Amino acid sequence: MGGVYLADLAGKPATASMLSRTTGIPRVTILRRLERLSKAGVVECVDRRYRVVRAIVNSPESVCLLKRSVARIKEAAQKLSRLDEDAIC
Repeated sequence: MGGVYLADLAGKPATASMLSRTTGIPRVTILRRLERLSKAGVVECVDRRYRVVRAIVNSPESVCLLKRSVARIKEAAQKLSRLDEDAIC
């Protein structure tokens, strides 16, 4: 979904082929996932181009999920930083 969102932010909804090239994931897999996301109402397809449904991105649940993900990433970065410091000493 990240690739769809980034393409959407750039003002260019993404095709399955574009996402496949960008991610390295086979096009068939991309199409299968996009179909699932489309049925769930997360992405919409117009002229075989996909984009994230803005209401989903801005929902309180999405914001909460994003905040939790950012917190986990920060925690992992801090642990990695400590490992680097320990390896240098």
